[in-house]
Amino acid sequence: MAGALVLAGVMCGLSFLGASGAVRAQAQTAPTQAPAGAGDRRYTFDIPAQPLDMALELFSTVSGRSALFSSALVAGRTASPVSGRYTALEALRRLVDGTGLAVETASSQDVTTFVLVPATGQALESEGRERDATARLAGYDALVQTEIWQAICTNARTAKSRYRALLRFRVAPDGRVVDVRVLSETGETPMGATLVDTLSRVRVSQPPSPDLPQPFAMLILPESHGGPVCRAGARPS
Repeated sequence: MAGALVLAGVMCGLSFLGASGAVRAQAQTAPTQAPAGAGDRRYTFDIPAQPLDMALELFSTVSGRSALFSSALVAGRTASPVSGRYTALEALRRLVDGTGLAVETASSQDVTTFVLVPATGQALESEGRERDATARLAGYDALVQTEIWQAICTNARTAKSRYRALLRFRVAPDGRVVDVRVLSETGETPMGATLVDTLSRVRVSQPPSPDLPQPFAMLILPESHGGPVCRAGARPS
């Protein structure tokens, strides 16, 4: 089964809600993606141990890079200190060392995105925390997540396949999900075209406000990697 881990707007300086709680863009500018070949550049880091969300802000300030993550996932975790010259990926991995999180990279069309996910063995604990956060969701971001998730769960292919995918999309003034792009995908069966078609059929039941930060990013993971399962009532018949 596939499960939605993150639903995040990727505009600057704002907080967003999604499948797993508030999702933050930790830089003062929009979360950045870098050419896949740019990973060798080294930066000088001096980040002391501190709450992980604050450490991620410093990481982004130094490197100009940011990661997709849910604030419910990083809440209550303490970053490991990072001091020295490292690539952005090396520094980010050192930062989350010992937190129960891991860094995954999603690459497509020579662009690489960092994503924070539960480390192996931490998925069930994290899923429980994510579920609790989801119960407290309110607002338009939660509505978008819910209705997209319903569409994924009621499509036999997207509900049952084992895959991971990083998607980007917008919500039009009339509620239609538009401009759907697959930034990265892996799995036994290519799902990109099916996901684009599935999301493009969604019309959110309420229109977005004109100042809604867009686009959204959504990471879909298999259940074995910490993604929640579709509810029985939402499964395709």
